[in-house]
Amino acid sequence: MEFLMRLSLVVAVLSAAAHGQNMYGQKVGTFVQVGSTAVGGEVFTAGDRMLWIRKVFLDEPTCRRVVFLVGRRDLSGETPNDAGKMARDKRNRVITLDNSDNARYTAKVSFDLETVAWLSIWCATTSTSIGEMYFGDDIVTPTPLVLPTQLRGAHGVDSTGVVIVDHQTIRIENLAYDGAGPGTWFISDTQRPVAYRPATTVKLTNQANTFNYETLPAYDGSNDVTIHMPDDASVFDTVWLSMYCLQVKFNFADVILLTPK
Repeated sequence: MEFLMRLSLVVAVLSAAAHGQNMYGQKVGTFVQVGSTAVGGEVFTAGDRMLWIRKVFLDEPTCRRVVFLVGRRDLSGETPNDAGKMARDKRNRVITLDNSDNARYTAKVSFDLETVAWLSIWCATTSTSIGEMYFGDDIVTPTPLVLPTQLRGAHGVDSTGVVIVDHQTIRIENLAYDGAGPGTWFISDTQRPVAYRPATTVKLTNQANTFNYETLPAYDGSNDVTIHMPDDASVFDTVWLSMYCLQVKFNFADVILLTPK
């Protein structure tokens, strides 16, 4: 059974590729340490002018302000310099890095990903690159990915499709649910089987784009429901999405997210 499930996922991925869908999570590269400061991290394309940067470690004892600096080929040269633009978060704030061993960031850049030459972990107080990576000529901006399976299960859960809109946004099309669960959330995790694990499970927003809810309402199947992950989570790092009742510890319905890890 496990083999058949994996085989069906491979077929689904190949089918999506054949229909021109770009899989989310194209890995751009990893940071290379420059100088004596210990740095590292992985960078992925995540959406239109958006990067997902994960597994970031930084041990910089002296620099007072560390940022991500992005350079465009025709404006900023081929190597990091202070002509680059500081990357921002989803709320349009400049991202500042603290010392860490496993930080994660969604970074908005000021230009199309195909035009980016380099990304630097940059000490803004000394105008010095302390970690950097370079973009190739094969960067492809991801497009929304339609999953080959629907969200269907107990308590009338049904849908006509599930779409990964970007690396933190999922749209469930024409979602139906009877609303009977006393403590039902949208959740995701990095492990199977589906279950709530306080250390690793991520709660997603409800249809009102808030994380502050006790249970999901009923859905009549006539509208799409768009949900979001928290800032430090990504579909790149999750295996499944579930409508899960915490009070009775029951998985009403789940779908596997077909994204490369």
